[in-house]
Amino acid sequence: MKLADVKTSNGRVILIEADQRLDLSAHSVFAQACKLAEYPNLLAIIVNLGKTRDILDSGLAMLLMLRDRAGHISKNIKLFNCTPEIRNRLLESRVMTEFQIV
Repeated sequence: MKLADVKTSNGRVILIEADQRLDLSAHSVFAQACKLAEYPNLLAIIVNLGKTRDILDSGLAMLLMLRDRAGHISKNIKLFNCTPEIRNRLLESRVMTEFQIV
């Protein structure tokens, strides 16, 4: 699990690179992202799920925690590279409507 704080000419973007399984082991990365979400010039939070094959309930809870704490950009959290299985998991858990799926 990796986190990057990318500075652009317009502001900042937080990038989270998820592992094969999104679960409670990613808590520290998501907690750090929540702190960075307080930046006033934050443009977006991008979570790359390209490597992710399974999302446990704790992983869904962390995504929702991130959305709740993102404040001013909560509508601009993007989940990238979701496999059909991950999209289905997000849909089944009714989390899909809370994020931009790209």
